[in-house]
Amino acid sequence: MNRAFRTAFFIVLVFVLVVSLTAKIEKPFDGNNYYGYPLVFLTEWSEEVIGPPSAPTFVLRNFLLDLLPAVIVGVIAERAAIMVANRLKKRFNKA
Repeated sequence: MNRAFRTAFFIVLVFVLVVSLTAKIEKPFDGNNYYGYPLVFLTEWSEEVIGPPSAPTFVLRNFLLDLLPAVIVGVIAERAAIMVANRLKKRFNKA
């Protein structure tokens, strides 16, 4: 697995975990769904109101600002994983 793929995997993993764990899902109860932490970048409006259904609202600036910490943490996690793997290789090669 090359380094760029591994780093991208950690970034996506961190981002998906943060967004999934902090999502505010209220649509089944006549509310709206909000995705993004700390800034909401996607809002799905409730369909239980009178009138035409609204399209989801996506804010690119908030998405990029939410992605930035995930990139930083993903790069750090990838480097930590490489360090741990190298130490384990050295330990098992000595034995």
